[in-house]
Amino acid sequence: MARGLGVPVGYDTDVNAACLGEVTFGSAKGLDVMVYLTVGTGNIERRWGKPGRELADVQRVWELESEYLAEGLVTYIMCYSPQCIVLGGGVMKQPQLFGLVREKVARG
Repeated sequence: MARGLGVPVGYDTDVNAACLGEVTFGSAKGLDVMVYLTVGTGNIERRWGKPGRELADVQRVWELESEYLAEGLVTYIMCYSPQCIVLGGGVMKQPQLFGLVREKVARG
């Protein structure tokens, strides 16, 4: 592929590509320290036995998931003092989740 394109080519993960996009063009552009976290749908399905989209109205699911995410984010904040945290992945498409996570992180 590198010969055909005439430029160096490398492979990476979709998560690293998303992070690079945020740093280059998105909400972390121009920042020195950021955290990018992808929350995949597979974890929800393994834990609850159903895809997240089928659990949208089950409040206890999102309370627990937001608690886990907030605990992780507080740890990142304490360790790295990021200027920005970006949450991506299919699970973050749940409209109720971001507010719950933000609220719990603020409580520390």
